[in-house]
This record gives sequence, structure tokens and C-alpha cells, in this order.
Amino acid sequence: MCDPFTVAFQGPADDLIAKLKIEVEQNHGTFQGDVNQGHFEVPIPLPLAKHVIGDYEIAAPQQITITISQKPALISCGQIEDFIKGHI
Repeated sequence: MCDPFTVAFQGPADDLIAKLKIEVEQNHGTFQGDVNQGHFEVPIPLPLAKHVIGDYEIAAPQQITITISQKPALISCGQIEDFIKGHI
């Protein structure tokens, strides 16, 4: 649904994945994966909106590529990308 985007990060991949898992789960979502790849689903607290669903892959050192496969029509791909980048 959205074009994949890549975000650079600092520190070990283990730390990033642990941080993302906590962030997703604190927002009542599900997170499955490891330091190579995974999947997440986060509910959106808006009327008529359901979830943001995506996958991630750490394909290069210090870079994570995220692909959003499902999102509410009310939220743009750019908004999701900016939100994620702001939390990495």
C-alpha cells in the first residue's frame, strides 16, 4: 500500500527492535520478529480506522526498511513514515 522506506539508526539492532516492540505493544499492537525481519500491527484510535500493518527488514548495518501493507484511508503514507522516523 505504501512504498517501502529506509531509516538509519544508531546503536545495536537488538536495542532498536526492543524499543519498537515496546512502542507497538504500549499502543495495544502486536509485534513479531527479530533483528533480521518481522511484522507489526497497530490499532488506530480513530472512527472508521482499523490498523496500520507492516513489515520490517534490517538489510544493512544501521538501516531498517519498513513496508506498510495496510493503513486507514484517513492517514497518508507520509504521515506514517514521519511518525515512525520520529520514534527511531
